[in-house]
Amino acid sequence: MQTTEIPTAITTAATAMLQPYAPGLTSAGLVAAITYRPDEEKIERLLTRKDTASRLSISVVTLDRMIRRAGAAGDERYT
Repeated sequence: MQTTEIPTAITTAATAMLQPYAPGLTSAGLVAAITYRPDEEKIERLLTRKDTASRLSISVVTLDRMIRRAGAAGDERYT
């Protein structure tokens, strides 16, 4: 994706509007946050149930049971 340089007046105005919500914000920090593109290599892929069970040294059936019980207990991390 090709980016165009953001004019200084725009970054200054945007920084001024956002500073009450982010007191340490600077124009350079705002530009860095807007233009940040993570390296494709750093993006981790999600694991399949089979891979997860293998890494935990448990069966897929046990993993399914753990997920089901966590969901029944209201733990939203697993649902």
